[in-house]
Amino acid sequence: MELKNRTIAVIGLGYVGLPLAIEYGKKYRVIGFDIFKARVEELERGEDHTLEADLVGMKQARELFKSTGKIGLSFTSNPEELKQVNTYIVTVPTPIDRFNNPDLTPLIKASETIGKTLNKGDIVIYESTVYPAAQKKTAYLYSRKTVDSNSTKTSSADIARNVSIPAIKSIHSLKSKKSLQVQHRK
Repeated sequence: MELKNRTIAVIGLGYVGLPLAIEYGKKYRVIGFDIFKARVEELERGEDHTLEADLVGMKQARELFKSTGKIGLSFTSNPEELKQVNTYIVTVPTPIDRFNNPDLTPLIKASETIGKTLNKGDIVIYESTVYPAAQKKTAYLYSRKTVDSNSTKTSSADIARNVSIPAIKSIHSLKSKKSLQVQHRK
């Protein structure tokens, strides 16, 4: 499937996710998802308290969606709206605790949310800074749901077995019915 035919969800609308959603929303169908309803409402009003957004670009991408319904940017805090998505970009924070250990809770919660709508052939990209093997662990969590496509089931073990890190350049859709292909930056 070509990128122009994909619906992209940017999960987490902070200083990484919001600018990414705006830029992609100028050319593709993008759903900006955040668990905080107040954040989504703020963005829908065309405001950004973090001052990270290009407000003019955000307005253009939102108006593009309103006029075409095919490309452009919309915002939601409703996980049900992710059912139409086939490409996920996870941009949630990975804070550290007082011992400098990463708190993967946001990453795990985002992965669980994605897992409820994930289908065979979907692409998941993590843009969160995490330690080696974290994505493989969370891939298992989000993919626990068995994916059924053309009567062939793909289990979480099939997907998680082939997901690794550290810097994902691109994740190719399921090339075979039993493996997820991942490429890394060199």
